[in-house]
Amino acid sequence: MSDKKKSTVGKKREQSAEQTSKNKKKSAIETAENEEQLTETFTEKKGQFVEELAEIVDLDLENTRIIDVLDHLKNEFTKSVKEVSKSKKVKYTYQDAVSNTTLHSKRDLCIIKADNYLKANPPERNAFIKYLIAYNDYGIKLKEKYFPFELVALLKYYKKADEKKKEGDLYNPFNIKAYRNYVIYMVLKLQGQYTETDDNDLFSVSIKGNREYNPATKIPSILRSFLPIDIKEYDIKRAFPTFIDMELGTDYRHTIYDILDKKKFPQLLNANWPEGSNDYYYYYKCIEELEKVYGGRSYEVLTCERFSEKGRAFRDFTKYEKEFVELFNKENTINNFVRIHDGITVNQSQPIENTTFGLVEFVEKEIPKPQKNPDALKTFYFLDEKGKFKILPTGIHDCIIREGIKRISTPDDHILLIKDSCNVIDPFNHKTDLLILLEEEINEFGEDFITVKNIIAHENKNTIMKALYLIKPYKLIYYQDSQFTFGLPFKNGFFTMGKNGNVEKQEYNPKKGFFRKHVIQTRDFNCTAEIGDLEQFIKKISGENEKSFMTMIGYSVHSYKNPTCSPCIILTDEGADDVTRDGGRGKTVVLNALSQVITSIRKGGFEFDPNYTFVFADLEKGTRLYSIDDVPAGFNYEALYTNILGDINCQRKMMKAEAIEFSESPKFIITSNWIIPYSSANTSTNRRFVEYKFKKYYNKEFTPLNDFGRRFFEDWDADEFNRFYSYIFRCVALFFSEGLIAPKYDKELDTFLVKFRNDAFITEFERILKPLLETKKKFTVTDFYREYNHFENPFKNEKWFHQNNIRDLIDIWLKHHNNTSNYKYWSYSKSHKAWVYNDGNASIKSIINGGKCENSSHKIANLSTLMN
Repeated sequence: MSDKKKSTVGKKREQSAEQTSKNKKKSAIETAENEEQLTETFTEKKGQFVEELAEIVDLDLENTRIIDVLDHLKNEFTKSVKEVSKSKKVKYTYQDAVSNTTLHSKRDLCIIKADNYLKANPPERNAFIKYLIAYNDYGIKLKEKYFPFELVALLKYYKKADEKKKEGDLYNPFNIKAYRNYVIYMVLKLQGQYTETDDNDLFSVSIKGNREYNPATKIPSILRSFLPIDIKEYDIKRAFPTFIDMELGTDYRHTIYDILDKKKFPQLLNANWPEGSNDYYYYYKCIEELEKVYGGRSYEVLTCERFSEKGRAFRDFTKYEKEFVELFNKENTINNFVRIHDGITVNQSQPIENTTFGLVEFVEKEIPKPQKNPDALKTFYFLDEKGKFKILPTGIHDCIIREGIKRISTPDDHILLIKDSCNVIDPFNHKTDLLILLEEEINEFGEDFITVKNIIAHENKNTIMKALYLIKPYKLIYYQDSQFTFGLPFKNGFFTMGKNGNVEKQEYNPKKGFFRKHVIQTRDFNCTAEIGDLEQFIKKISGENEKSFMTMIGYSVHSYKNPTCSPCIILTDEGADDVTRDGGRGKTVVLNALSQVITSIRKGGFEFDPNYTFVFADLEKGTRLYSIDDVPAGFNYEALYTNILGDINCQRKMMKAEAIEFSESPKFIITSNWIIPYSSANTSTNRRFVEYKFKKYYNKEFTPLNDFGRRFFEDWDADEFNRFYSYIFRCVALFFSEGLIAPKYDKELDTFLVKFRNDAFITEFERILKPLLETKKKFTVTDFYREYNHFENPFKNEKWFHQNNIRDLIDIWLKHHNNTSNYKYWSYSKSHKAWVYNDGNASIKSIINGGKCENSSHKIANLSTLMN
């Protein structure tokens, strides 16, 4: 077009637009109901544009029936070779024709090349095709971890499919036949073996306006790189903006997309009258947008003709497109090419020297190649060269290892599997659970899914068992704290603390040991200094012994066991009298708190029988705390001596006993509502037990629920659990620095109340003892027992007192009454086996040789008087 003619056309378009503006613009705005309605109309119509112009989806979406061209060409090839070879074989196959290499033409070689490539790379196994068919046709999202390319592109297609579903349409550009046709089409075209007169109809190639629609335009651009030949692609750089600059004699193509969105620009070019209207308001809105780039010449870009006639702008610009593509081919002497809209695809070896023609510049376009995902996993099965699914022990092995399955070595060499996640041990049954695991890892749909499922069921006792023996066995060692380290396994990491009290996050390491499955592994942890419910609770029930209680908690959750000092913790009630059961102090809250930190077993006081052979049958390695809750009065604490400071023999029914060594055995904790007896002389017992008494802050009428307004643990949120676990770390830190602090209690009183809990018992005891104390200067166990066992004594059949307990009872009674003026001078002489009264004025010998108290007038109460 000459400059003079272009100028004339431009003036006419400008005059027409200006006149229209004067006559229509005001009217359009005045007749509109409101600005909101106008904006909605613009927004709605703005989206109506030709999909080719938008350059979003490079597809010819014409709804045509697709035939498999390659199968057709293979059949023709087979017939041709059979005829030329004069073969008399009844069933002459494609493979027979391929084998007869002397009769192959160049076109035949193209067919064979394409077929071999598609056999080695089946379209149905192409990740994009496979995943989109599964999603659209079966409603299944295949596992993303097996997708071999970056997920961005796949998710983009998922999104488009979802949008189409909402509109009631089906979106799946990944047609297997279309892709197969693309492969053979590209090979024939670029190898120079394509005959347009015959093949255009076969491949449904069509010319619409100035564009060609061929198999390359009927597949997603992401698939164009999947070919048996190397290609490169050239297209016009910013084609439509360049063509506009040609028409206007301007130079806006370099900066246009800095001002207008790349998708919005073709929408503006393709704008048309709203359906059933000649309202110019929408036209002026488009002009206003274009004026951001072209200013007053926007009317020459979106002319009235282009606005009035649907598709006019597209036809105008694709005309230039065709003209320059043909010029590019001619100037570079390109014979074998494939046109894709404003560009062409050629062989990688094709020399290209001329790329600029006036304002039009061709650039080599990077062919969309999906970026491979280096972290993508391989399935445990594969397709062999015949297209059949196969499994190998190595594939099963790799899949099992990825799923955190570990094999534990056993003395009898049996298969023992555990599921390990963050070093957490979860027993795994290989005879049943493993098949379910493999089934869940089948990344197929339809018949292929059923095929692979049948294979693993059939190979269960063969290939799969071989795979299990390939797994490197581990020795099962549970994590154990050291003397001054403490660690807890949370969901977001393994948190440890040393003697310095600093809490640090570490990665899980199987070499440091495994953990039994526990609720703590489902929670994230962030250390905080905030005071939580449990810390407030401990302050209330411990009183002045808060530090002691904190060290008790720290000691209990610390899994290290000191061979010389690992006592059993006993939780009791302050003020217990061993007569009235007055619980409800919060001892169970502490047990529950400890069970939220470490693995534990809890037994009821009446349920635990230390003499029962199978009492520890349910105790397993990795259990860190053994609690016996609410033991009765008179509980046999001495029966636990061996278990507290030694190994524990776990005898299980119908099985060989298992010994849990001391270092791996749990610590013990006992709760009771009754008084715990004590003897200062019994050092063996005292070093095995440490008692903590709960203040009478809570009771049955006023519980922690009443106090805090929520249940401990069940009603806590993540923040409260952070406060709780942070407090646990502080308790352990205090234990590291202070050791286990034992509260100081008056245990002599406890012992007295335990031994003399019965009114009749104490009355009878004092009836006998007091006369001895008040009338003699010495007496023996025999003296006491003779009086108790008198034939007229009605209580002798109660068997309260005997040779084995009289001495302890008298000692305890005397200690309890040692503030009484005369009783404090009594003591037991081991050498004389008698209690002796000595106020310091006489020697023991003289007292022993003497008899009665000289100034005493008391006599032992007459039994007949007692009976009366």
